[in-house]
Amino acid sequence: MSAGELITIGRLGGPHGLRGELRFFPDTDFPERLVRGRRVAACPGAGEPVWTEIDGVRPLGGRGFVVALTGLRSREAAEPYAGGRLCVRAADLPRLPDGQYYHHQLIGLEVVRADGRVLGRLADVRQTGANDVFVVSRPKGADALIPAILDAVAQIDLASGRVRLRRLPGLLDDE
Repeated sequence: MSAGELITIGRLGGPHGLRGELRFFPDTDFPERLVRGRRVAACPGAGEPVWTEIDGVRPLGGRGFVVALTGLRSREAAEPYAGGRLCVRAADLPRLPDGQYYHHQLIGLEVVRADGRVLGRLADVRQTGANDVFVVSRPKGADALIPAILDAVAQIDLASGRVRLRRLPGLLDDE
């Protein structure tokens, strides 16, 4: 991943009202970082990202927000961004404490069993209520769902590109 790579922090819904605001649904654990003046890329469904700044954010209800972006002043100006994404540069993400990872850092890592056999590649990280779940794409068979908890995950090593699992009876269908 390059430092300039764009990381999605949420998806844009349809326009909200007549002043160019959009509904926004964050994919970040840090929605408090969505503040006025934050530089973001509005990535429409088709076309190139447009760099802009957040002019304002307010709660919409549930997990949603209403976001105002610099340069969007009418419903018509906002419509091309509906269904798109809001992104930031990877280099602009804050450093996380040791042992914590951004999802984009984990996706693509090789996942190995406790005995060293390769299980597959980490394809997705799903957020559930209790804990995240790693979706591991296996070369043969259905995806494996691994809870991202200490009882199941022994080590995450970004340098070697690997996630090592613990032996946990009943976790995998063939163990």
